[in-house]
Amino acid sequence: MVVSDSGLANSEPQWWNASPVGCVLIGLQPRGGWQIFQRSVQWGQDRLAHAFGVNCEDPVLYAYFACTMRNRIELWDTPCLWSPMEGVTTGQWKQSESFKVKRPTKLIDGSRGGQAFMCELLRPEEGKHYNIKDQSQAQLLSVMLVSAGLMNGKSQDEIETTMDEVFSVGVGLGPIFNTLRIALVTANMLIIALIITVFYSLWCHNLYGRAVPYIVQLSSELAWATGATGLLMSGGNPRVRLIQRRLPTHVQSRLRGMYNGSEKSSSAFVVKFGSLHGSVFTADQGQCSLPYRLIARICAWDIRLTRTLRWYLGEFWFALFLLMGIALQIAGSKVSTLGSEVMGIIVLLATSVLRGSGVSGSEEWMIPKWKRRKDTRPGAQLVGAFTSRASASMA
Repeated sequence: MVVSDSGLANSEPQWWNASPVGCVLIGLQPRGGWQIFQRSVQWGQDRLAHAFGVNCEDPVLYAYFACTMRNRIELWDTPCLWSPMEGVTTGQWKQSESFKVKRPTKLIDGSRGGQAFMCELLRPEEGKHYNIKDQSQAQLLSVMLVSAGLMNGKSQDEIETTMDEVFSVGVGLGPIFNTLRIALVTANMLIIALIITVFYSLWCHNLYGRAVPYIVQLSSELAWATGATGLLMSGGNPRVRLIQRRLPTHVQSRLRGMYNGSEKSSSAFVVKFGSLHGSVFTADQGQCSLPYRLIARICAWDIRLTRTLRWYLGEFWFALFLLMGIALQIAGSKVSTLGSEVMGIIVLLATSVLRGSGVSGSEEWMIPKWKRRKDTRPGAQLVGAFTSRASASMA
């Protein structure tokens, strides 16, 4: 129950619990407590993450946001930006007068296979190559520029707020988990009441009669399920802060050249996109128009993983339910029967199938149906796990 190999262990962040459905399906099985904590702390580079054998490298973090932002651009139901896939039946993004960008691809791990989607301003210096970290960072900023090109004026003026609310580039829990969070808090209150009656029945007066072994077993599994689901939810999305970095010299000079080479009265500047093949950049991915101040602002961004006090309190709260599940399992040994043990085995087998479904679930789960814009579809097949995407031709 605590350290059994439940198929969740991995030294890198995974996307299995990046959706409410995945959290529930994986969390229901009363196995693998250590692995549950590993998935809960996976978005980190600190001692806590290392204590559970996981580490989130910067390229993984950048690739996560680049891919999820691209997918939300296409599908997310929000008034902050228009979707280039709305009403489109093919995989081609539709265009407008100020937006003529092709669908960003090759976003994984700095695009080890070449043809990396890149903004012309962020390409490396002439004749030089990016390492994986710098290239994946430049690709994320390129996708951010694309998203800004699709935003309305108010959203551009409040770009940090828009990034948080639409793309979860912030320190809070992602909006797709709001319903699950409310459901878990409600379930927690009911389970606490049930646990109180169970302990009263075990040590004071039996309220359940002959059913007490089954009630103890059930309460143990319910406590574990809500605790595990909550911990998985806590690790469902990275918690990051947007920070300003010092721009590389070659990017600064290009920004100055863009500004000096345009009409000072112009409110919109053309940003070109292309594909990067090592040190060779080809401007073949289109262009969009943005205010200069917004271009310079985004180019100077970076993201840093952070853990807030609210996150720690949530971890502590849900960990208590895991401990209560274990305590009830131990306490129930004094009243357990063959029937209650058989019930526990049946639950274990049934939930193992559900956990397998959660681990192998579709990437489309990351955008629930209730958050999808009508008449939209993904621009390409969403192929699921990060390890699979790394070798996929459309990643």
